[in-house]
Amino acid sequence: MCIRGIHLDKRIVEIVSEASSELKQIMQQNIHEGKKFVPNAPATIRRKGFDHPLYEHGDLVNSITYDIIDESNQVTGRIGVFNPELAEIALINEFGTDKIPSRPFLRIAFDENIDRISNQITNKIFDYIEEVIKE
Repeated sequence: MCIRGIHLDKRIVEIVSEASSELKQIMQQNIHEGKKFVPNAPATIRRKGFDHPLYEHGDLVNSITYDIIDESNQVTGRIGVFNPELAEIALINEFGTDKIPSRPFLRIAFDENIDRISNQITNKIFDYIEEVIKE
């Protein structure tokens, strides 16, 4: 996108990257706090030595990342677990199984924050456009 010869693409990529980073941090915080999740089963607590759902060695929480896709005049932030082995663990915990309860750390973060983050993105883009127009 171009207004008066100034390309907005770079700034839009930065704005989407900031929003993606914020949502990633919220997802990680949900795991660290662990308050919203069904407690571990007694056997899991014995094996791990503590009751902290979704956390054992930090692999899952540290695997949450984001990337920015900038193509065809569209910028997309993708947040999640992209390591195939850990993505399977994330999927099992996110949706649960017949033996493991659902512990939706990704969906909760998204659902509870998407309106606010979408408004932030929109406001930052409009603010930047106004700034460019004033120059």
